[in-house]
Amino acid sequence: MRCATAADGVEGLAMLREAQRNGTPYDIALVDMKMPRMDGIELAAAVRADPLLAGVRLVLVTSLHSTDEMARARQAGIDAYLSKPVKRLELFRALAQTMGSIGAGAPAPAPADADRPVIRARALLAEDNGVNQVVARNMLKALGCEFLIVPNGEEALHAMQREHFDIVLMDCQMPVMDGYAATGAIRAHQAGLATPQRTPIVALTANALLGDAQRCLDAGMDDHLAKPYTRQQLATMLMRWLPAELVQRPVPADGKAPGATPAPKPRPMAGMLDQSALDNIRAVDDDGSVLDEVIQMYLDEVPVQLAGLQQALARGDGVELGRVAHAMKSASLNVGAKSLGELCRRLERQGKDGDLAGAGDLVAAVEAMLEGVKPLLRAEMRVAA
Repeated sequence: MRCATAADGVEGLAMLREAQRNGTPYDIALVDMKMPRMDGIELAAAVRADPLLAGVRLVLVTSLHSTDEMARARQAGIDAYLSKPVKRLELFRALAQTMGSIGAGAPAPAPADADRPVIRARALLAEDNGVNQVVARNMLKALGCEFLIVPNGEEALHAMQREHFDIVLMDCQMPVMDGYAATGAIRAHQAGLATPQRTPIVALTANALLGDAQRCLDAGMDDHLAKPYTRQQLATMLMRWLPAELVQRPVPADGKAPGATPAPKPRPMAGMLDQSALDNIRAVDDDGSVLDEVIQMYLDEVPVQLAGLQQALARGDGVELGRVAHAMKSASLNVGAKSLGELCRRLERQGKDGDLAGAGDLVAAVEAMLEGVKPLLRAEMRVAA
């Protein structure tokens, strides 16, 4: 395969034209959306306007997921669309599908899961925790969704005011505006439209208690999903609330029931790590890169969070102690640090209640357990951190 790179759209267009004139045309161009002088869609439009370049296939690579961008890409003649970060298997599939066939010497792509639904919906994810964002992002990608991620309720409200979404996944505890207030504001906005709307809003909550579920419903949410959740649980929730035309349900093959998965192979269990949580991330991970990204982000974030716990405790600030403990709890549970997550849950409750008696011992226990968890998580990565 002959490959070449260009620094921007203008240079790329010139290279495509020169190759065509020299009788060595390129078959396909991977185009970044954000480039100086000429962005990816502008480059695509220029390629499609040039009859000499009619045979060039175009793949747009972008970190954005807006409805406007998708529409512009289709109008410009983009053949395929890849979301950053791009994994090798996703790139291979896009190239193979765009070219219409796979070369004889190329490895065959992995078959799609027979029990995985394809959901052609546009989702808004409101989530402030970086680890949770990465996990949810890759689950939504695996299910076929377009999505936009915002870090707080205020930005979720603004996104709903300017764009269309088929469903909203709303974290409850976020800075600036929490999920409850954001839901109320979204409901008020949609009720005041010329044609009133009601987009389904699913609460993402770290608590599975009945009282928490009722609070979500009272705020105007339609359902709730307890964190950490699996891809199958997310898919079930999306299929419950989305119109049937947006969902391609799995078809049983060879007598296999939809949703059935092979039993996991036995593996040694480290007492501090819940392997099922890590397997949940692996389920949306073709090459191990997602798990590496999640673990590395966690390892980068927890020292800052631990320092935040210690500082809040020194100031006697129960509210801040509870807020930081909540974030650390959620991220810890996502990477399988279940016992550490439970310690953070206790700290969160004490902070919210304003009862800091014994909180110092809990913070010390969190610090000690974290030192045991970190090497175990590094060992789960493909390349040790």
